[in-house]
Amino acid sequence: MNVVELTGKVLNCYISETGALITKVAVRHNHIVGKQNVCCESVFNVIMVSDEAIKKTDVKQGDTVRIVGYVKMDFKETLGGNQHQKLSVYASEIESVSLDS
Repeated sequence: MNVVELTGKVLNCYISETGALITKVAVRHNHIVGKQNVCCESVFNVIMVSDEAIKKTDVKQGDTVRIVGYVKMDFKETLGGNQHQKLSVYASEIESVSLDS
């Protein structure tokens, strides 16, 4: 089953020309470099296309959010023959969360 759940900080969010909600989210995780465990961030562009879901979503820059959705890999070839892959996260739900515990 292709389901992903992310929790991270909103870096930017806007409504695109197509009406989709685009949210750029930084997700912290541990990464091993040599023998050290280093905390770093991966940035995901999250796309929400459902008009109903967008109306229920209230997020802004700086919020910590929980995102439920799915992952899609897009393949594209340029006129010059170069191939590009783009990993996208399509959200079915975005909600603000509090990490104060």
